Amino acid sequence: MAITASAVLSFALGNFTPELVPDSSGYLRSAAWPDMLYMQRTPFYGWLVELLGGEANGFALVPPTQFLVLGMATLILFGAVQYYGASARAALAVTLPIPFSNSALLFLNDVHPEILATSLVLVGLACLMALCRGAATLPAAVGLGLSLGAAYLMKPAFIMFIPVVPSMAILLLRLRGASWRQCCLPVSLVAVAVTLPFAIYAGLRYAETGSFQVVSYGGFQSSGMSGLMLRPETIAKLPREHRDRAAFIVEQRDALAAQGQMLPIPLNSQNVRSFPSAALGYFDVLARSNDNVLYDIVSGTRGRSESWVEFDQSLQAFTIAVVKAEPAYYAAWVIGATTRFVGLATVANATFAVASFALAGLFCLAVLCGRVTKAAGGAGSRDLAIVAVIVGGYTLANYLPSVLMTFPARRYVDTAALLLATFPLYALFGVWGRWFQPSHREPALKSHWSQVDLSELPPSAR
Repeated sequence: MAITASAVLSFALGNFTPELVPDSSGYLRSAAWPDMLYMQRTPFYGWLVELLGGEANGFALVPPTQFLVLGMATLILFGAVQYYGASARAALAVTLPIPFSNSALLFLNDVHPEILATSLVLVGLACLMALCRGAATLPAAVGLGLSLGAAYLMKPAFIMFIPVVPSMAILLLRLRGASWRQCCLPVSLVAVAVTLPFAIYAGLRYAETGSFQVVSYGGFQSSGMSGLMLRPETIAKLPREHRDRAAFIVEQRDALAAQGQMLPIPLNSQNVRSFPSAALGYFDVLARSNDNVLYDIVSGTRGRSESWVEFDQSLQAFTIAVVKAEPAYYAAWVIGATTRFVGLATVANATFAVASFALAGLFCLAVLCGRVTKAAGGAGSRDLAIVAVIVGGYTLANYLPSVLMTFPARRYVDTAALLLATFPLYALFGVWGRWFQPSHREPALKSHWSQVDLSELPPSAR
């Protein structure tokens, strides 16, 4: 029902009309083997779009396909959360925000891999929960590896799920009472499953290009951050091979600011231009200047005979050198970027804001009506632990690259905040169930956690 309502809303908003965005051309570009390994983007999304008719039919099938895949992923995750052992209330709280999220409503019609890759991540999380339940372990591991591998090969920004998902597996297994020894095999299986697609593809790229990465783009993307961190005093701190580039960036950055083509670093309370002050208090100034540094300045430092792979590798080394030279500036960047991330992920997150206001309103109504009673304990704490692992792991894996390597652009944050409304929604359902239902119970919200197969117990315990 929720997915149907989302479809109606998306249709009313015109979200089934395809739209090309600035990144579309890079993802739609294709090449034969091995030239595809040298491209700035992976070709997989472009291949899928071609299967759907591509530009020949005006990309008309792209938005409905993306909506269909997202809807199916949502239903799969809903079932998996209950199968793992959470209540239907928890499963609904996790998945209800997805079809109404900023990401779904703002980016559904974009000819861009964001929605499809996100859907694959959700399927991967469902497979993870099935695996941690202990049934069909090998098929679940295969499904996890295929779905999550396809997600980060389609959108490499999801690469941080590789270290985060095994950590989630440990927590989910421990929540079901597994000992540390019992965790070893399934966690190892999870680690192999999520890493294998990366190892294969990155290994092929390394053999051909000398770059052990999914794509040669991280160095270029991070140079916007390092270019903004530079100051004249930084140049002398850098290794010699990076000083000319640093001097050029500082010079061009000041020139563009003087011409009004980009924002200068703001003055602090002492009337001095201070990067840490700007990062901590006015991060949006840096966010709006990031693309100026990337495309108007850094792009011009590429050598005539330098391949894109070599250029990206040199920029990656440059960013690392700048961070080492200015660790305090980098710390200020991370703190300021986190502030922007949290603000957009909560205050500017439609589902989170609506659920939070509804929760506050319902709670106030319960108090005014004299319906507040002592909250019951028990299964709710288990639900919250499960929800915390799912939402926390998903959000963390998206947060890390958007803050540590670049700035948290709106698309990155909306994708990362996809599940955050789970917490106020779960609380909202709890307030309604406890204080507004006549029985003060939730008879329809059963938990698989309590379903025990007596045949598994020893005779003495039956």
